[in-house]
Amino acid sequence: MDSKFFKDLFKKYYEKIFDNYKIIEKEFNINKNQYIEINLDKNIYYNVFNINNSEVKIRINNNDTSMIYNEFNIIGKVKINILINNSGNLRIYNLYKVNSNSSSDSIEKIYNKNNVVLISKIFIDKNSENSEGKLSQYLFEENGISILLPILDIENNKSKGFHGSKILKLTEKEENYLRYLSLNKEEIKNILMREFNFI
Repeated sequence: MDSKFFKDLFKKYYEKIFDNYKIIEKEFNINKNQYIEINLDKNIYYNVFNINNSEVKIRINNNDTSMIYNEFNIIGKVKINILINNSGNLRIYNLYKVNSNSSSDSIEKIYNKNNVVLISKIFIDKNSENSEGKLSQYLFEENGISILLPILDIENNKSKGFHGSKILKLTEKEENYLRYLSLNKEEIKNILMREFNFI
């Protein structure tokens, strides 16, 4: 892992507050279905996930001012389901690197109560043929500010990438109907939050 490159990159683009943060590096080799929970604090996290024909579920909890970089190296058929539960200030960068004859189906669910910047990139190298990357993002915002930037970087014309996003928010008409059914604000929120359960 090249943490110096990572540190220099983020020094250029992110706030000075992160300059004195410690970088915590971790590598995961995943060959079977797995659940991982990551609790953040005042550090910069640099994670590499080497995933081979598996499904991984990752829950990221943040109550502080934190930054996390996740690099996913995808081999074979891979499904990634990420739940981000943020009530602090979070900067997150997800890089999905899809290898030859591989496919990734990645879902990012963001429950934001404060401030989050999420940059997610699907990258397929020019030498990676017959590959496919898919990214779906779901955002539920509760009095927060969210900036989501999805990027598709497909260098091989025999491969393809897809992106879709959805903001979970009721229209006034839908909310009035649910209130008519005698549901209070908390119950309505719980209905929306069902989308955030791992499937």
